[in-house]
Amino acid sequence: MIELHLHVVLEARNLEITGLLHECKTLSDSDSSKINQRKKKYVQMTTNLIADVLKKHNVKDVNPKLAAFALLGMLNWTYQWYSASGSNSREEIATIFQRIFLQGILGSARAERNATMATAH
Repeated sequence: MIELHLHVVLEARNLEITGLLHECKTLSDSDSSKINQRKKKYVQMTTNLIADVLKKHNVKDVNPKLAAFALLGMLNWTYQWYSASGSNSREEIATIFQRIFLQGILGSARAERNATMATAH
């Protein structure tokens, strides 16, 4: 999901996507409503995906919706600073973002497992 999202935002350089993300306040109420519905569906899809990951790793102390907003905020802002001629490729950024996000939401479960394992020995 992270890789595909960054592809849309960075590589395709799709102005409609960027407009959707940041400029919909200037649209008519009808158009703005349509875009907001699509945004809500995307947030819900992202929330569900994160909830599945958290459940798989038995993490209970992370709010999936807040994690979705954090992830989407991180991803959606990249178009502001990314440069194709810069020092990091889209692939490198996707890999680093995946690591940062997953270690962040799964970190508490890993720390708890490590503590349990340490006390068992």
